[in-house]
Amino acid sequence: LYPDQYLNNTISIRLGLIMMTIAPLTVSSINMVRSKLIQELQHIIAHDELTSSLTRRQLIQSIQILQQQAKDSAQTTAFIMLDIDHFKQVNDNYGHQIGDRALQSCVHTIQALLKPHDLLGEEFAIFMSNTDTVTAYHCAEKIREKISQTPIALEHQDYFYIQISVGLYICKPENQQSIEYLFKQADDALYQAKRQGRNQVVIST
Repeated sequence: LYPDQYLNNTISIRLGLIMMTIAPLTVSSINMVRSKLIQELQHIIAHDELTSSLTRRQLIQSIQILQQQAKDSAQTTAFIMLDIDHFKQVNDNYGHQIGDRALQSCVHTIQALLKPHDLLGEEFAIFMSNTDTVTAYHCAEKIREKISQTPIALEHQDYFYIQISVGLYICKPENQQSIEYLFKQADDALYQAKRQGRNQVVIST
């Protein structure tokens, strides 16, 4: 309608179309970044900073969900507590930085031996769903053996080894217990393993 303004009108229309295209993409990018940040924040809240294992709170919440599923499906579950033998001596002899390295080595070894739906929490608490006594015991033994065979690196190509004591409690489908009870039974078995000489697995009776 206005030939003398054709160029300006064409540029304005194209700019408008570009803005209409860019706006949804910008909003989408912002939402993606926000979702990623939220996921990262949730991961930080739910995991221990040093070892990336579940925090105690997150572990308990996750166990509650899996326990209910196990109860509905009549599955046997297992709860494991383990502790590094004479860990104070590791810190005293090599320093806390090497002690942290030993903790991280333990976690990596444990995670490599657990099934995808098993849970590993800080303080080395493990929850296994859909298992049985023999399977859970063999898994605990394999973890103990593997950790005792894994060298912890020091300076100048030196290394040392650590050992662990393990307490195991089996929860039958007909005898589901509270989380506090699981902790206590496995913890009692852990201290029995320590009293009996350490570097062994004891099943709670």
